[in-house]
Amino acid sequence: MAKEEKTSAIKRVENVPVRVLFSSPDVRVVIDTDRYLDKKGNIVFRESGRSIPAEDGIDYQMTKNGTLVKNHDDTVRVKAKAGCMTTSKAPGTPIFIVDNSVYVVSGSLALVKIDVMDDGNACETAIKRVSRDSSFHVVDDGNIIVCNLYGSRKVVDVSGKVIVMESSGTVTNGSIRFDPVNSWWMLATRNDAGVVDVCIVDRSAGLIYRTDKIDYKHSLETWAFHNGFIYMPMAGSIARFDFRAPAVKEFKVPVVDWDTALVKTGGKIVAIGNKEIHEIG
Repeated sequence: MAKEEKTSAIKRVENVPVRVLFSSPDVRVVIDTDRYLDKKGNIVFRESGRSIPAEDGIDYQMTKNGTLVKNHDDTVRVKAKAGCMTTSKAPGTPIFIVDNSVYVVSGSLALVKIDVMDDGNACETAIKRVSRDSSFHVVDDGNIIVCNLYGSRKVVDVSGKVIVMESSGTVTNGSIRFDPVNSWWMLATRNDAGVVDVCIVDRSAGLIYRTDKIDYKHSLETWAFHNGFIYMPMAGSIARFDFRAPAVKEFKVPVVDWDTALVKTGGKIVAIGNKEIHEIG
């Protein structure tokens, strides 16, 4: 059963340590911790040092072994050593890359895994069916969540455990995050009335917390979730929400803004801004 809500208290913390992890005069915009678009129009992969000319409508990503993945609106192209594999994709859906595996929702509405082998070949395996309106997130083969939307109903599949939740309105956007400490999933969605619905789910216990009282007008894709805490960027600060209390602690961080993407790694927070990446804590 989901935990009952209580009134949240807000505590503020000053003088939070901040250091620059990445900054370059060549950056036009930072994409994530590994990629940025340079001023010449190239996608640069920091870890490998590889750069590729950017193309409109194509999201370039890379597997652990260096295989290039081209994410188009309705197809995914995996350029393995033995040849190029093209897979149809549900239009506008994201892909996830874990090590040398690419996860994608196919045009026939199946969650598909594409494995890139050491010999340069690639093979495709269907995992499960999904709805036309769905979102998913993958940590590894044992930790996969799919949120299927059927009107105002959410049918959440957490590695085989199905949780059905009724909602109000039509979902317009959202994000899914995994807590590696507790093996919990956070599912945050916003409906057409602007109401944010936050659910914490567990593979064994099911829905353990739910609230629609978080007033947040900006992108939910910037949130992080770690050890039961939800981290939300704001103008000049980071809000940390503990749903177990519930309580909010606000950390003053001048380099953070509403569009800063947060990633929690151990005792630190990585803040991905438009031009620079910072480590906080």
